[in-house]
Amino acid sequence: MSKHAPIITAIPPISPDQVSNKGNLRILYLISASQTPEKVNMNAYQRLYFLSRAFHLTVLAPAGTCFQGCVDPSTVIVRSRLKGSLGVLLSFLSQAFRTWGNFSADMVITEPSMLSLCGYLFRRLSGSPWIADVWDIPIRCAHGSVFRRWNASLLRRLCRVALWHADLYLVSIVPDLELKWFGLDPARQLLLNNAIWTNVIPESQADGSPALPPRTIFCMRTSHGPDMGLDTMADAFHSLKLSGSDVRLCIVGRVTVLAEHQVASLRKHPDVMFHDLVPHSKLLEMIQAAWVCVVPFRDVTDLAQTYPIKMLEYLAMGKVIVASRILGLSRMVNDGVNALLFEPGSSTDLARKITSLLHDNGLYRRLANDAHLPAGSTAPEKAHRIIEAIQCLATHAPTHSRH
Repeated sequence: MSKHAPIITAIPPISPDQVSNKGNLRILYLISASQTPEKVNMNAYQRLYFLSRAFHLTVLAPAGTCFQGCVDPSTVIVRSRLKGSLGVLLSFLSQAFRTWGNFSADMVITEPSMLSLCGYLFRRLSGSPWIADVWDIPIRCAHGSVFRRWNASLLRRLCRVALWHADLYLVSIVPDLELKWFGLDPARQLLLNNAIWTNVIPESQADGSPALPPRTIFCMRTSHGPDMGLDTMADAFHSLKLSGSDVRLCIVGRVTVLAEHQVASLRKHPDVMFHDLVPHSKLLEMIQAAWVCVVPFRDVTDLAQTYPIKMLEYLAMGKVIVASRILGLSRMVNDGVNALLFEPGSSTDLARKITSLLHDNGLYRRLANDAHLPAGSTAPEKAHRIIEAIQCLATHAPTHSRH
């Protein structure tokens, strides 16, 4: 049985030592999208899963949304008549002005979107706490028409003003890059990493055959855009082959139109495999069989401020990792201890790091043996910290705000 624990499809029941009894705390959670089992490692799914079992939870969501397998059966789900964030916003406003602040909830939690405006209104009308769950940048700057850019800019500024009034921020991204523009009070930030569910996977596949050929470099992303670094990976791979290295390359995920030219030279290479999205169980087998896992992101803010879930999977499975030296990735691993970091965009440095693994078996074994999840990176651990913070906030909330 492997000592490493990747995320797994089966979700264990919440145990008594992870949360306290539900008590009387009632929470309203505003969300704009469905949360189904394939999103098990997404922040919203994990938040709803644990909070619905720790507290009395009401979810306000758009029309047509699904939460199968996510929330506790006792959870109250209210769906707006319209889809998307706008549908939730209008439904909330209708409730707010109909009851004028007489909400049947002790606090509200909002996702990082225009629903922050609902959190602000709830805070102002009821005097009860508002928690902003920040796993992404609220209202990204839009591209396209002048109207679309103007609309995004306006919403972004409104959210900036609103977010100043939140009582607690659950921050699951690097806080000192793009998020700094919002001016969130550091004293009210609970700084978190992303987290994954862990379990032990089988040592081998059912049929006994390897998922990948020997010495396969594995590079995975749901969608590969221009900034994901496939051009860096391609150039490094060609350099390795020219030097006589016996390596192969497996790229998993959809390559976007804008990034297709980055891999054009690899499409017909006999030692390169391309796969679209594959079932999660098959993906785990491929990761398990990979020789080295590479994360070749460019040093752009949108990627540097994230803690990639795939990186956590690699660490949990004890894989040897070579990744870009960008801020978020650098905070997840120690260079030379449980991963190797290379200069972003430098195919020469990437090829050099992979070559060192080819020629130094001792280094390879040390990196694999020291690969482990950072503290607080399992879903129950992260949930425990969040639940404790919520309970503390509820305890210190003004008594007039409790219904």
